[in-house]
Amino acid sequence: MSNLFVTLLFALGAIIAWDFVFQYGFRAKWNSHPYGRINIGFMGVIALVLTTIVFNSYFHHYPGRNLLRDFQYTLFVSCLIVLDIFLHRQLRKENVADRHADSGEVQPVVGNSEVSESDS
Repeated sequence: MSNLFVTLLFALGAIIAWDFVFQYGFRAKWNSHPYGRINIGFMGVIALVLTTIVFNSYFHHYPGRNLLRDFQYTLFVSCLIVLDIFLHRQLRKENVADRHADSGEVQPVVGNSEVSESDS
């Protein structure tokens, strides 16, 4: 593939990633749930990295390029670590819930609107 075609693919990816970040950031309630906070942060880093790749294909040498690259890689690895920690915590919660379900213990349901006073 030619360099121009690859650069255009990265540009298209950057546009889609930034569109996602702005649409999700301004229209969704991303900050009300851990999944949303992780998702918006990770997609923001992806959009930034893709934008920088496109920028670097046109401007090869500019002041601060290495510092910007190192900063982005640090952000990217940090996001991956946060995603990994979050996944392990969710899997641990699911394992605990599965063990309780297998043992026959009844788990209280908080906020169940279908249970009335006469049922108890």
